[in-house]
Amino acid sequence: MMDKQKRKAMLQIAVDSLRAAEYALGQLTDSYTEEHDGKFSACHPQSSFASSLGQLTQLRKSLMKARV
Repeated sequence: MMDKQKRKAMLQIAVDSLRAAEYALGQLTDSYTEEHDGKFSACHPQSSFASSLGQLTQLRKSLMKARV
């Protein structure tokens, strides 16, 4: 039983860490100003940060649903 509690605690730490990373990456993504036409090209750092943010969000959500 103790192992399950430890795993739950470790999972919660992982979820909390991902939430903090999401916040930081979101702030970084939002720090870029809009381009002239309002869009960023696919190779712009803002686009890759936004994509990574989406992946982090998906990972965090799947971990939140996980069973230990």
